[in-house]
Amino acid sequence: MQFWQKIVKPPNCVSSWRLPVGVFVLIASLSLLAYHQTGPAIPPIFSGDFVDFSSLLFASNDSKSGSSCSCIAKEVLVDEAALFREASRVSNCAATCTVDKGKLALLFLTRGPLPMAPLWARFLEGHEGLYSIYIHPKPGYEYSQNEFQEAQPFIGRQVPSEEVGWAALSELDAERRLLARALLDPLNQRFMLVSESCIPIRSFDYTYSQLMSQELTFLNSFDEVDWWAGRGRYVPQIFLPEVTLEQWRKGAQWFTATRHDANLIVGDIKYYSNYAAYCQAVPLCYPAEHYFPTLLYIEHAEGLANETMTFVDWSQGGAHPKTFFSQDLSPGVIRFIQGLVDCPHTGRTLQHGAERPCWLIMRKVAAESLNHLLSLSPDVLGY
Repeated sequence: MQFWQKIVKPPNCVSSWRLPVGVFVLIASLSLLAYHQTGPAIPPIFSGDFVDFSSLLFASNDSKSGSSCSCIAKEVLVDEAALFREASRVSNCAATCTVDKGKLALLFLTRGPLPMAPLWARFLEGHEGLYSIYIHPKPGYEYSQNEFQEAQPFIGRQVPSEEVGWAALSELDAERRLLARALLDPLNQRFMLVSESCIPIRSFDYTYSQLMSQELTFLNSFDEVDWWAGRGRYVPQIFLPEVTLEQWRKGAQWFTATRHDANLIVGDIKYYSNYAAYCQAVPLCYPAEHYFPTLLYIEHAEGLANETMTFVDWSQGGAHPKTFFSQDLSPGVIRFIQGLVDCPHTGRTLQHGAERPCWLIMRKVAAESLNHLLSLSPDVLGY
């Protein structure tokens, strides 16, 4: 077996949580009764299935990127409903703007500290105007200037947040919240979701070129036939008629979306309602693994690359991937991962060889490895 065949597989193929089928169906059925009486806990933001995106001019001008929007933006409130309304209204502004070089929006979903911020700052150095940063920590966590002393781009980039539970609806809500915040800037054209344990393993120029050169969302969306990790999570009483079993998809949580697909996600009501009901019925609902792949598979399959750009090692099994420490991150290992072009997560060989790498980001990387990574020669990571 090849090294990459052993360590790379779709997320949570073997879940550490098991529930007998009869018990699962009973819980889902009882919860459905309550759901039909009360409905899902969704704020009354929109009406209909998707938001009708109307253009809102948004003041944004960036000499570095050569892009501009002669627009006026409304004030964005902390209120969640107001945020989503504003994000949906401003979404079409990009179509009216001159966007010579769009920005890469980095969306950090984190529990608090960002130990890899100095490494990201080095990665971003010299590319001001071509990126933006949004950080969603746990509520009440405040970043000090000392914390970002060696990572100036991160100062002041925290967004209002809510508590996030693993494999819960709140995880999905946080990701949509980050997307909504980033959509308020019409110059943001790609939206990369990362965690505090992610690191870039290519230069900014390389990463930017790969993501911007194609109008594709880098997210794998596949039919997981394994009962416990895929099709067994589908509950027809909740998802029909909006989602059939044949349309039920799974994919990695960490993705890079186009502006078009970010708009779809933030403007969605129909599918989100299903998942809100589902997470009321099922204790661990893993919505981030299913909502994005299923929504985009149904609504915009032609825009999916069906591959993720984030490398993880699932060889240990269980619900969480391997954590990489300093001793695991030799130049040889990093170059090996960079060099993979036969990507097992896509089920096919990419067409452009070394010009289309499998991986741009790597996780989970331990905080203690920061100094080791900073000490590597720039020709290893590319920065």
